[in-house]
Amino acid sequence: MRQNNVFANLASKALALAAVVTMSLAFTACSSDNNEEPELKPNTVTIDGRKKAVLEAEYEDKKDGNYIITLYLSADQKEKVTLCLNKDQHFNKDIDLTLLEEEHGEQYYWKITYNVDDDNQPIATYAQPEDLYEADDIHYPVFNAGTLNITGKPEGDINIQLKNGQVIGFDFWLHTFTIHYKGKMKEVEISFIL
Repeated sequence: MRQNNVFANLASKALALAAVVTMSLAFTACSSDNNEEPELKPNTVTIDGRKKAVLEAEYEDKKDGNYIITLYLSADQKEKVTLCLNKDQHFNKDIDLTLLEEEHGEQYYWKITYNVDDDNQPIATYAQPEDLYEADDIHYPVFNAGTLNITGKPEGDINIQLKNGQVIGFDFWLHTFTIHYKGKMKEVEISFIL
């Protein structure tokens, strides 16, 4: 009788160990399937892992294919992401956000900003070439990593995807930054200057 208890005890411990090993292998296999960024949830901006819903989207047509696009992340419209873009330079292609652009005249260079409120703009990036800056201009950084792809048009349906974004903010911290907006926008005349 005593020998049966020992074998039963050993068998139950062996089964428990086998279950633990099997579960740990399953978790390891799942977590290493791919190291890519998870699929972006539509109509969200994610900053440092915090997902924020895009509550409203607006654009201003600045003529000659230049646009200012604003994605509002708060009801009072103080928290927002703003993109300055040119249709010919930036739509329907992957833009490497780590590079300054070549000089291209009056067409906008891409610019992306994030405001927490009117007085707090922790992220501002700009792809204007260095030699176009005036002596007293603020030099904005580009991203450390990231791509931007925009399809469609502001006047109709548009799809904006900023993937794998990493950028040094004015607080000198490295921030992660993604955008996925898909839908329509309202045309407005924006009264502020970026």
